Amino acid sequence: MDQVRRLWKEEPAAPQTTLDHLQSYFDLGIKQRLVGTAVFGALGLFFFFMAFSFLYLPRTFLKFYLMGIICAVLSSLFLLGPKRQLQQCMESQRILPVLIFILSTVMAILAVSYTQNLILAVAMVVVQFCAFLWYLLTYIPYGTTAARYLLPV
Repeated sequence: MDQVRRLWKEEPAAPQTTLDHLQSYFDLGIKQRLVGTAVFGALGLFFFFMAFSFLYLPRTFLKFYLMGIICAVLSSLFLLGPKRQLQQCMESQRILPVLIFILSTVMAILAVSYTQNLILAVAMVVVQFCAFLWYLLTYIPYGTTAARYLLPV
C-alpha cells in the first residue's frame, strides 16, 4: 500500500529537452569516454587520409572527407558530451573558430559538389584545419597568446 501512496505523491519529472535527451546517451565513465574519443578520433584520421588519397576523384574525396568530419566531431562529443561541448563552443574566445570551421566545411563541400574545384576545396580544408587548431589552443592556458607571439598574425 505504501508503494501506491508513493506513486501518487511523486512529482512527475520535468520534461527533457532534446539536448538533455542526447546528453543521456553520452553519460559514460571516464574510461569509456577516452575509448570512444580514441576510436572516433582514429576513424576520423583514417577517413581524412582516405579522402586525400582520392583527391583526383572529387565525389569520393567528398564522401571520405565528410565521414572524417563526422567522426572528428563525434570524438569531441564523447570527450565532453554534447551539452557541455555546445556551451563551450558559444564562449567568446571560441565562437569565431567554430564559425570559421563550419563555414569552411560548407565551402569545401560546395567547392567539390558544384564546381568540382579541388584547389578551392583543399584551401578550405587548410582553413578548416587552422580554425580547428585555434579552437584547440583556446583550451590550453595562454595557448592563443603563445600562438600570436610565435606566428606573425
